[in-house]
Amino acid sequence: MDMSLRAREMRGGRRRYMRMVDRQLPAFPLRARRTQRRSWFQRQRMAVQLGLVAAIAMSTGAAFAMIFDPTAGRRRRALARDKMAKAWHRGNKRAGRMSRAGVGFVRGRAQRAFHAMRPRHYDSSDQVVVDRLESMVFRDPDVPKGSLNIDVVDGCAVLRGAVTSPYWIREMERRVLEVPGVQRVENLMHMVGTEAPNKMEAIEASEQGWKDRAMPRTY
Repeated sequence: MDMSLRAREMRGGRRRYMRMVDRQLPAFPLRARRTQRRSWFQRQRMAVQLGLVAAIAMSTGAAFAMIFDPTAGRRRRALARDKMAKAWHRGNKRAGRMSRAGVGFVRGRAQRAFHAMRPRHYDSSDQVVVDRLESMVFRDPDVPKGSLNIDVVDGCAVLRGAVTSPYWIREMERRVLEVPGVQRVENLMHMVGTEAPNKMEAIEASEQGWKDRAMPRTY
């Protein structure tokens, strides 16, 4: 009985001491720290390690049993070898494609930068300019290609044709001027139902000639 009372007094004194330490922590140069509570993993560390070792040993034994099975072990080993070779070749092919794609991308960017720094020299012959006009201007599907005709003479592009909208008369002239090799544009396009500008001049000149002939001559 006396021993139990003494033990209780000792436990109570320890609690009072720890409460006093908590209240007077700044006065102690070396802090008296309570023992930290350990987590479940820390308390059961040995059991967890033994479980992991057992799981690894069981999986290793099962793998060896499957591979070295006297009945189907040979087939499984061949299948595993084929899968590993397939994965190896597939990885090599993928790495080769990625490397070639990267090299091509870098080479293309380098060529693009190199050509951007070089001065541009365009072939300004009339036939080449005509081909360039047909490939660049007639690329738009909305352009009325069937009713237009483009000729180039000494760098001068001559536009002929009848269109249904005055928009194309101005737009075609602007697009043709943007093509390299075209120095100036002679626009003879006109609306459907009207005469071309050069024909109007010819008609006016012809009418003026008939008027001059119809006038009486004075001697």
